[in-house]
Amino acid sequence: MHIRWNYRCFLCSNPIDFHVTPETPYEWLAYYHYRFMYNPIPLFMNRMYLKYIGKKMRRVCTHCFITYRPIPFKVLRDREIGKARGRQMPTTSLAPEEIQQWLDEMPKFFYPEETSSE
Repeated sequence: MHIRWNYRCFLCSNPIDFHVTPETPYEWLAYYHYRFMYNPIPLFMNRMYLKYIGKKMRRVCTHCFITYRPIPFKVLRDREIGKARGRQMPTTSLAPEEIQQWLDEMPKFFYPEETSSE
């Protein structure tokens, strides 16, 4: 199974609108059931939106589209003189490593380990 995406979020650098391409028909069916029947993670936060940031239109994920606010001048001033620190808010969109881990756990869902009671 391969993961592919064309764009990254301008603010958090997570993949946007990624596509999973199965190699066999069985993998496609397994992915469909795993993705739509049993969805353990919120994949909808990685959808692409366009948002004006500054004077340019930028591609951002759903989380950044909802939560982004321009930084006020006073905060920028305080950061520059060392009075305040910049805090990066945690994002709910998924990083590439989390997406890969999600796909690696898919066989465990379909082939659970049998526990033998002796």
